[in-house]
Amino acid sequence: MGFMAPCPAARHISGVVECPTPPPPHPATPLCPTRVTQLTRYRAEEFYAEHEGKPFFPNLVAFITSGPVYALVLAKPSAIADWRKLMGPTNVLKARVEAPRRWA
Repeated sequence: MGFMAPCPAARHISGVVECPTPPPPHPATPLCPTRVTQLTRYRAEEFYAEHEGKPFFPNLVAFITSGPVYALVLAKPSAIADWRKLMGPTNVLKARVEAPRRWA
């Protein structure tokens, strides 16, 4: 499972959360149908438990719970590794060297 960041353009209308259409799946990472959802603090802390105790953990949980997210089911044997490769490095300094196009 993966999450795409909270939708800045999300609106709550008559009990339905509307978000822009997610981008088409990358051929390297087939996606099952997505769902827009709002994570609770408990669910976010559970999902990111491997990062608990790290300095960025409170901000990560606050960000991912700040609005609706696309919940994605990654459907293939190496899905997590391929998703991480597709998304690029999480360390800003490393990302500027390895994925400069994302920092343009």
